[in-house]
Amino acid sequence: MRWLFTLVALLLFITAGLGYYANRPLPLPATPFEFALKQGSSLKVAARDMQQAGLLEQGWPFVFLARMLGKSTQLKAGNYELEHPVSPLELLRIITKGDVTQSQISVIEGWAFKQLRAALDTNPDIKHDTSGLSDIEILQRIGATENHPEGLFFPDSYYFATGSSDLAIIKRAYRTMQQRLQETWAAREADLPLQTPYQALILASIVEKETGTPSDRAMIAGVFVNRLRKGMLLQTDPTVIYGLGDQFDGNLRKRD
Repeated sequence: MRWLFTLVALLLFITAGLGYYANRPLPLPATPFEFALKQGSSLKVAARDMQQAGLLEQGWPFVFLARMLGKSTQLKAGNYELEHPVSPLELLRIITKGDVTQSQISVIEGWAFKQLRAALDTNPDIKHDTSGLSDIEILQRIGATENHPEGLFFPDSYYFATGSSDLAIIKRAYRTMQQRLQETWAAREADLPLQTPYQALILASIVEKETGTPSDRAMIAGVFVNRLRKGMLLQTDPTVIYGLGDQFDGNLRKRD
């Protein structure tokens, strides 16, 4: 019978601990606090994202709570905004009920920054704080250290609360790109002739424009890397087209 007593005591302990955790308010990193759950995210991924955003100290207790309550498959994608601290139990209710003011905008791969700005400017759900600002001023407002905006914004779908600032969306896309770029840079080959993550981003953009066939990318990247090692010109059409900007009419000439 001793084992039964121990088991009951253990269950009571777990229940009490879970109850304390479920009802303890979570401190918000900022007020109001915005976070997004991506479409198709699993419970573990959602908990990890909320932990990285600073909302959860640890993801696993929240995952355990959701599974105990049978809510693990009921998450609703979208953008959420918290005006005050909530408990894990309240947070679970919010993201399973779908209490969102949900709008979405997509940053398309290959877009120039002017195309991103145009998409933001024409979206009626967005507060247009960038109106009248130059590209350089926008970069300064979002804390970017670069002097040119091209290629700095990760192509993805971004959920946001109605009335959110376009600067906030641009900043999220910038931070996402910086995170992905740093991760890729950390895993690079040691002897590449590139000095910074930004140089890697530029070269990746050139390779992407040079071919739309994934199987050819490694070969083309190898050609460019060899040219860089030898101090040669890249001699690739996308760089000339980029330099021409709006003057490019679809044909490249020797004078170009």
